[in-house]
Amino acid sequence: MARRVLVLALGLIPTLALAQEPRSAQLDFGSSVEGCPTPERFGDEVAARVGRIVFQEEGDLVRVRVFADGDEVVASVEMGGDSRVFRDVSCNEALEAAAAAVAVWIDETPRVGILGALRGSEIPESFGVGGLGVQAEPDDGRVALRVSTDETEELTFHIETNTGRGQVGARFFERLCVMPCETRVHPGVQQFGIAYGNGIAWALPNLTEITEDSELFIHVRRRSPWNVVGGILAATGLLLVAPIAIPITAVKRDDFGDAPLWTSVGLSVAMIVGGILMVSFSDSGGTEVELRPLGAQ
Repeated sequence: MARRVLVLALGLIPTLALAQEPRSAQLDFGSSVEGCPTPERFGDEVAARVGRIVFQEEGDLVRVRVFADGDEVVASVEMGGDSRVFRDVSCNEALEAAAAAVAVWIDETPRVGILGALRGSEIPESFGVGGLGVQAEPDDGRVALRVSTDETEELTFHIETNTGRGQVGARFFERLCVMPCETRVHPGVQQFGIAYGNGIAWALPNLTEITEDSELFIHVRRRSPWNVVGGILAATGLLLVAPIAIPITAVKRDDFGDAPLWTSVGLSVAMIVGGILMVSFSDSGGTEVELRPLGAQ
């Protein structure tokens, strides 16, 4: 009897593997709202949350329709017999919520054992069949991370995936979502980054340790106008006035006298010194990060 059960269990292993195969889907995307993200962008948002490319030429159908309703944008999603509707004044926000819902649905691959595969239902994480213990697929251990910012322009949230070590060095970031958003990360010390839209990400000033479901608020300080002007003045004096005006007026001293030479020297020195002082005593901008447990006040 025990041998029969063992043979039956071994014969069901392919069925078990099939039941646990990652879910893929086909995307049917349509939008009548100008300026909304493209189907490719929507697919990227879902992939960033799930950690892999989801939409293929085969699989369950995910139907997304985006249209205007008064002052709001509506994103209607149909997936696996379920229908969801998301509304927001921003098309990006409505589709962010839709992408999060699709990612959750994609991640709900049933974690079943041999008996669960037979009867199509979930079972406890560990059970025995004729003395043969079978362990269900474990959770991936990731924790929820809700990210927001006070920046008015669109910011994307990234995580560092690899650091190249060369003479100059290179840092590689993977985009997770468009803020404000919620994603999932592995607990531990992480290097996060941000970018404006589809631009190149830059690293946050400090490493962030994530140990539980958390909220991350990113405060962005814009560079002061005085800082910008000071940098332009210093660069202009150093790179244009000094190397061009001074040599020209020095060569023409016999024709124009010393006045033009000393004027160009004074002007270049004033621009360089003044620009450096303006940069030194004004805000060069930056980012500040606040981390707290999810739901904490």
